[in-house]
Amino acid sequence: MGEHKTSIFEYDSVREAIAYSEQKGMEKGRKIGMEKASLEIAKQCLQKGLSIELISSITGLSIERIKSIPEC
Repeated sequence: MGEHKTSIFEYDSVREAIAYSEQKGMEKGRKIGMEKASLEIAKQCLQKGLSIELISSITGLSIERIKSIPEC
């Protein structure tokens, strides 16, 4: 299932459409989970006094996103 199709009618079967949908759902869930983990790591790093630039480098989060983390 290489490329995204715009309509369910473009799939060869309903099963193919469902499999594609499930795959995209898992990818989105994985992405959300990874961001939550990165935010938790960033929060712990901030508590330890690490620089925002270093935290960004470690977590891959933007400096702006790290600055928006609420104070602990």
